[in-house]
Amino acid sequence: MVCPKPGRSGRSGGGRCRRGVHELGEHLALDLLNTRTAEGDLVAAPAGLGARLAEQAGRLTAVDAVGEDEVAAVRAVREAARAALDAVRRGERPPAEALRVLNGALAGAPCHRVPAWSEEADPEAAVSRHAEPAPRLAAELADAYRHC
Repeated sequence: MVCPKPGRSGRSGGGRCRRGVHELGEHLALDLLNTRTAEGDLVAAPAGLGARLAEQAGRLTAVDAVGEDEVAAVRAVREAARAALDAVRRGERPPAEALRVLNGALAGAPCHRVPAWSEEADPEAAVSRHAEPAPRLAAELADAYRHC
C-alpha cells in the first residue's frame, strides 16, 4: 500500500510511512499486502522475503532457509487475499479461485492448540502447525486474513 500524498495523514491503521511505503506494524495481513508497492515486489526473491520475515519475528513461525517454495507460497496467499479483500470492499463475494487458494493454504498445514501453564503465567494454548516451511508459512498468513 502506498502512503498518502504529502499533506495528508501519513498513518493508516498504525503503520508508518517511509519512502512512500507503509512500514511494518499493521495487522499481519495488511503487512503482507503492503509488500507489493509502487517500488516493486518486496518478497519477489528469497532474500527479500527472508528480510521481511526477520522483521516479522514473533508474529510468524521462523523459517530457517527461505527459498523459492516459500516465495511462491507467500505470493500466492498475498494475491488471493488481495482479490478476496478487494471484492469484499466492493460489497461482492470473493472470487472462488481466491477462496480456493486461501482454503488450500490453510489445509496444507492444519493447526492444533498446545495448552501450557506455569506458575508465572496464566494458562495459554499456543497454535502449532506441523508442516514444511512453505505450507506452514502460507497457512499462517492465510489464517491472518480470516481476522481482517
